[in-house]
Amino acid sequence: MRTEALAVLLLAVALGRALSLAVLTAFSVGRTGRAAPAVIPLGYATVVPGRVALRVRAGATVATARE
Repeated sequence: MRTEALAVLLLAVALGRALSLAVLTAFSVGRTGRAAPAVIPLGYATVVPGRVALRVRAGATVATARE
C-alpha cells in the first residue's frame, strides 16, 4: 500500500509540474516573447519580509475569537 501511495504521489507531482510548465511557458512567450519568465529581483526580494510581517504571533488572539 505504501509503495502504491508513493507511486501515485510521484506521478501526481510529475504531471502537475509538466502541465504547469507547459501553461506558464506558453503564457510567458505570449506575454514577454521569451520562454523564461521575467521576474524583477526587487519584487521577489519583498516576499520574505512580507511573509515575516504577516505571520501570526505566538499568543496572539483573533479579534473575533470568543473566550
